[in-house]
Amino acid sequence: MRIRKNGARLLARAGRPGLLTSVALGALAIAPAAQAVVPNDTKTPTQILDTGVNGVGIMYRADGFVCTGTLVNPRTVIFAAHCVNDRNPATYSTVNNGVPVAFAFQADARPGLVNWLNNNYRTNTALSVYNVNNIAYHPDSLDPPALSFLYGDVAMATLDTPAKGVPTWTMLFSALPAPSSISNTTGTNYHVTLTGYGRTGSGTAGQNIGVDFRRRVAENFLGLLGSLDDIDTVLFGEGGGYNQNLYHVDFDDPANRNQYEFNVFKDEALPNEGITASGDLGGPLILDRTFAEKTVLGVLSGGSRYFAAQPQSSYGGSSFYQPLYLFWDWIAANNPYRYATAKAGDGKWSDASHWVTALDPNYRVIDSGGRLVNGVPTATGAGAFGTDAASKFGQICYQPNGAPSEGCYDVGTKRFSANGEPVATQGIASGTGLTSTVANNLGKVEIVDRSPSPEQVSLTDADPSAAVLADGSIKEAQASVPVPPASLANGLSGASNFIPNNIAPVASRGVVGRYYDVTLSAAGRTTLDTVATVDRFGIAGAGATLDVTSTGSLTSLMEIAQLAGTVNVNGSVNTPGDYFLMTGLLSGSGTVRTPFLTNMLGVIAPGGIGTIGTLSVEGNVVLSSASTLAIDLGANGVSDVLAVRGTGAGAANVGGTVAFAPTSGTRLRFGNRYTFLTATGGVTGSFRTATNLTPILRPVLSYAGNAVSVTIDAGRYADVVNGASQTQVSFARLLDQNRGLYGSYAGLYGETDVMSVAGIQASFEAMAPRTEALRTSMGETLTDNMARFYRDRLTKLDGGAMGGTLTMVGQPIQLAASSLNNIDLGMDQGGGQHHP
Repeated sequence: MRIRKNGARLLARAGRPGLLTSVALGALAIAPAAQAVVPNDTKTPTQILDTGVNGVGIMYRADGFVCTGTLVNPRTVIFAAHCVNDRNPATYSTVNNGVPVAFAFQADARPGLVNWLNNNYRTNTALSVYNVNNIAYHPDSLDPPALSFLYGDVAMATLDTPAKGVPTWTMLFSALPAPSSISNTTGTNYHVTLTGYGRTGSGTAGQNIGVDFRRRVAENFLGLLGSLDDIDTVLFGEGGGYNQNLYHVDFDDPANRNQYEFNVFKDEALPNEGITASGDLGGPLILDRTFAEKTVLGVLSGGSRYFAAQPQSSYGGSSFYQPLYLFWDWIAANNPYRYATAKAGDGKWSDASHWVTALDPNYRVIDSGGRLVNGVPTATGAGAFGTDAASKFGQICYQPNGAPSEGCYDVGTKRFSANGEPVATQGIASGTGLTSTVANNLGKVEIVDRSPSPEQVSLTDADPSAAVLADGSIKEAQASVPVPPASLANGLSGASNFIPNNIAPVASRGVVGRYYDVTLSAAGRTTLDTVATVDRFGIAGAGATLDVTSTGSLTSLMEIAQLAGTVNVNGSVNTPGDYFLMTGLLSGSGTVRTPFLTNMLGVIAPGGIGTIGTLSVEGNVVLSSASTLAIDLGANGVSDVLAVRGTGAGAANVGGTVAFAPTSGTRLRFGNRYTFLTATGGVTGSFRTATNLTPILRPVLSYAGNAVSVTIDAGRYADVVNGASQTQVSFARLLDQNRGLYGSYAGLYGETDVMSVAGIQASFEAMAPRTEALRTSMGETLTDNMARFYRDRLTKLDGGAMGGTLTMVGQPIQLAASSLNNIDLGMDQGGGQHHP
């Protein structure tokens, strides 16, 4: 608590009172009808209640303190250091007499708190309650003049279980640019959302209602990016050495009648204007309208009031937040979550040189074009003692009851809008009776044992303990420097020399926690022949492959997303979440353990393409209408199998296409039967299509309660021959009519059943008796020629035109007859002769 009194500055640290009673596992009794964040008088606390799970949560400390925090990845909450910096980080633990800590993300977090206390501080994902296994806070928050919350007040908590399904927030690591002008109505025009789980009340009464563990929300305009010294110097003529920039908002009275409201930061009240209160500490300052997406600017440290009699968190007060851009490099280094991807080319999962860290998708900067983009700054954060004067913007005013004639000072341009007096020589509020009181917004809840007369949970302000401010000196200013080379430790993208495999933190032994989100996107094969656990696994590159060998095992603690590429599983792949196959190939003869394997547009090939095997799924399978199941067929009864099984699961809902193909060297036979899908939990649905095996052989599917089988049936040859060829038509008719005698003519059918259309047509043409027809034709021609010869000679004789005699040598008539009867008379060796 910072107090200005009679020209002197007294700073009193807000101490933390001890527990009134020991922490009980029995129950809590909670005062009814209390919500947090203080609304203006036009709203009730009930009207500003938030709903659902949105990534803003309440921190429970088992010794009674409550704060608010923001989930920035599935494992990490960012909040304020002075929620926890009264103890060594290693002492926050569920063992060795430590203090357990948890975050809960339901809008009404009371059931989660009760469950957490009653169940030995265990994570309960159904109630969105997550135990904390590690805490880190910025060391500058321990600087004595900081009073644990005036600067460097940033902390990060690691959850022992990934918060699957809880939304995460982006963080802005750039300072907001100064607006071109400051408006009388909208001020900086940066609209922000305030939210938290602390106390509530009204604009006039302030925070007069206790905590009931419900999240509230209000709106405001960002009033100032400047320091506490900027405010004190403008209002009172002197500062106290608190030069770190903070984001500030004030609480304006919509009616402009409140005696304590003097518009400390120029703007007018919004319809849902509100301010933070005790217990909201650590909550986010959300920039919500400047860009297409909402993003977090800072974390709440405290609030100020400017009159001794003014209720805390009432009209005229203000709140200040630690800007994330000042500490972005510390945040990146202490964030336990690492996004990783494999380098291009082949390599083993266990090869540290195969991996590289990727840019955290929740890091944001403002680029040169003013766009909000994924990135990090090019220089380190200025920190609590850095040089950051150029970033300031906003106006500090004294305008009681909205009077525009009083003074305003612009911290960016360093100009008064009224009398023009220098800041250093005269405060614009001198002689007004203003004091400056700063509270740390930390909430304290009394946890009581169950008793016959239930006691209520109440929130108490921290007891101040006096501590005189130092002589006004501050640490030497530290300039920002270019970011160092990427490393796993500093959290920058592009680092290598690590193996993605989760490591749980153990603060007491100095073990730093690491949790990995792995996505394969570059072309190449990653071979996993060991055991690895990550928080999330995905594959997104068409040329990327994960090959899990028979000795390999991959566990993804949230889910698996295969958007493209190939995953071959001969070992095991495990996830308590779903396996989503968007496109690509899933193959292998191993085991996939998941509640649901859903194939949207991809291909599942048990064993592998061209290799027979059984792919086991312990869970349920959904094959959508656009999916493909590729099944290799061998000898009768030998085929790939997709085996779905599991206790309380094992159901298969089938659809899409099933594609059959023979393995190399296998000749499919009419009548063969194969069972290619089994499901202990039953089969529902049906495959949309089944591709034909050959122009003649076709699969006929049959569905039993727990299996799907295929029998090889035959179509008609008449449907594939050329109808203009009598030869093809005749042979097709012959084979179609005798299909029932397949066993007697298996050799013939076995050849033609597997031919292509062109092969069938050509074979039928070749089978026609064209040599016999040629011999007959030659015999007929020879007979006709001999007959004509004799006829011509006889005609001549009748006319007496010729003399001489006719002599027949040999047997020409027999020759012709023999030719017609297909008798080889050795004509090439010579035969009879005739002479005229």
